[in-house]
Amino acid sequence: MGGGPLVGLLKDLLNSPRFVFNDLNKDETIKSIKDKIGSHSGKIQIPGVYIFRHKVTGQKYVGSSSQLAVRLNGYLKETHKPIGQLIPHASHLNKEKLSNFVLEVIPLCNNYGFRSEIVLEQYFLLDPSFNLNTVRVVNNPSGSNAKPLYM
Repeated sequence: MGGGPLVGLLKDLLNSPRFVFNDLNKDETIKSIKDKIGSHSGKIQIPGVYIFRHKVTGQKYVGSSSQLAVRLNGYLKETHKPIGQLIPHASHLNKEKLSNFVLEVIPLCNNYGFRSEIVLEQYFLLDPSFNLNTVRVVNNPSGSNAKPLYM
């Protein structure tokens, strides 16, 4: 049994090219990220998934965005709202604390389908090793107005 087109789509998404950035506190790394996914102010925005992994504890956080460069700029420039456990854990991800994390970026440049980044993020959220995510369902509002969801 092949699993149908959805299983094929998931395999394609999982095999998408990935970029790993180890030195998030360096300006050269920030430039390299922009070279790979574009600028937050660019007219064309690439969707994708990003994973922050703490270098010592291995704790992980996954997120996705239809505008990957905009979202990552928010994290890297400290303008993202402090929600979930990632940002408080990293003391608002300032440059000093960014050095504690590895960032894996999965830009979805190919036209896999509508909102493929959500499919891939949900796949990762089902893995309990992503323990810095407080909400386990994609596109669920988070923050003070969030309600627990059970699957």
